Amino acid sequence: MQAGRAWLQAHAVATIVDFLRTGRLPITAGTDMSVREIEVLRLIAEGLDNNEIARSLNLSSKTVKNHVSNILMKLELTNRVQAAVFAVRSGLA
Repeated sequence: MQAGRAWLQAHAVATIVDFLRTGRLPITAGTDMSVREIEVLRLIAEGLDNNEIARSLNLSSKTVKNHVSNILMKLELTNRVQAAVFAVRSGLA
């Protein structure tokens, strides 16, 4: 704050304006998600279960389970439904 006024960086303002305009939440570098985690998140939003995601990405079910856990932790969500909603609102799905 300067002289009683709040100050935001231009990219923060752009993100806020874009959210207000589109209703979509961006996934940013701040979420620290890997490319693979974003792929898994997209497939969650498509309604695939862990076994289907594993087959689609040629991974083990255990690896997918780990990715899902990491996604939920990084996005501070509690379940796959919330993750799917997040993906849709973020424009990933």
